[in-house]
Amino acid sequence: MRINYVCAVIVIGLAAIDEPARLRASRLIAFSGLLLYLPAMLLTDSAGESMGFGWFAIAASIIFVSVPRCEAGAVASFKLGLLVRTASAVIVLALVALARGVLPYTQHLATDPLTPQLRDIWKEVRELSSTDSLVFTDQVGRQPTLLGGWNTYALHGQRQVYHANWYQSMLLRNNPEQREMRLNTNDDVLSGRLAPADATVTRKYNGFYAVVSTNRQMDAHWHRIYANDAYSLYKWDK
Repeated sequence: MRINYVCAVIVIGLAAIDEPARLRASRLIAFSGLLLYLPAMLLTDSAGESMGFGWFAIAASIIFVSVPRCEAGAVASFKLGLLVRTASAVIVLALVALARGVLPYTQHLATDPLTPQLRDIWKEVRELSSTDSLVFTDQVGRQPTLLGGWNTYALHGQRQVYHANWYQSMLLRNNPEQREMRLNTNDDVLSGRLAPADATVTRKYNGFYAVVSTNRQMDAHWHRIYANDAYSLYKWDK
């Protein structure tokens, strides 16, 4: 829902710039849509209340930016200029707070910093693995962190990952037994107790790979094809 909302707002914004008269004619509908989405963003964002307030600020900014487009004259220009300056100052302060890990949202994920080694290993997954392959990784866990149960960075490998981001899965997030079973299967594969082909999946894959910490000992069937200081990429030898 969130990414669809972002796309919709961008399209509406571009349309409004191209034809301001259409926004003026439909401003009640547009503002109603912006207000109706707020309860879900404020109350259900998985990052917590801090991001709820962030969504509120974003919605308010969109509405105030839209208002001058519906008006005319010097008052609208003054309001727009004031808003742009204020928004710029808020964005700069927010970015500084994010970089320093001051905001609660960043503290929620601060246990797993994104590093050049992390970017490098998933880049190599994209370059060295076959497109129709399944990747297992130890960058998953029971806590919703960036290298735990909320691992969205694994998407940079552009391959199907067996289990990484359960926190954004309605089924796994609300079903602890199913989630634990998936975590145990993932660990069995990485530990050599279970062959990747024997894991329960919805379709067949033509290859299996593993992204793990460099100091992790892997079964003899796993052949290392790349490594950096922090992570290693393995391929399963059939």
